[in-house]
Amino acid sequence: MAKKKFNTGTMDYLHIRDIVFTYSMPDETTVPEKEGHPTRYSMETVKMFNMEQEVIRMVFTIELETQLESAKKIKAIYTTEHLFQVKGLSDWVSKAEEKFVVDHELNEALTLQVYSTARGMIHQKFNGTWFSDFVLPVAKSAALD
Repeated sequence: MAKKKFNTGTMDYLHIRDIVFTYSMPDETTVPEKEGHPTRYSMETVKMFNMEQEVIRMVFTIELETQLESAKKIKAIYTTEHLFQVKGLSDWVSKAEEKFVVDHELNEALTLQVYSTARGMIHQKFNGTWFSDFVLPVAKSAALD
C-alpha cells in the first residue's frame, strides 16, 4: 500500500443523496421544553468499493434520541450516500482475506469530507423538528470511524 501523502486533487465528489429519514415523536398534549433533555447520537460510516471504476460509495448514518420525563423517546435516523471517484484507487486500497483495507491518508480524506458535508445536511434536514438545534461537532481527525 502507498506510503505517500494522499492528494485530494485526485478525488472527485460524484454524488450525494438522501437515503433514509425517519423522525418519531410521541403524541403529547403539550410540547415539552427542550431544556434538560440532552440529545444522544451515534454514527456509522460504511464504505463499498468498485475497484475497476475507481469508485468508493460511503453510506453515513446518524441516529438521534432524547428521552422525555414520561419515559417516551423522540428519535430520528438520517442516512446519506456519498460517491467518490479516486484516480489510482488501487494504490490506496488493498484486499486481504475478502476485506478491503484503506490507507489511513485516503480514509481520513474521505471520512472528513463525508462528515463535514453531512454536518450541513443534518442541520438542514432536522430544521423544524425537536432536533433543530442539534449541531454535529466539528471533526478534527479520522478517528470518527
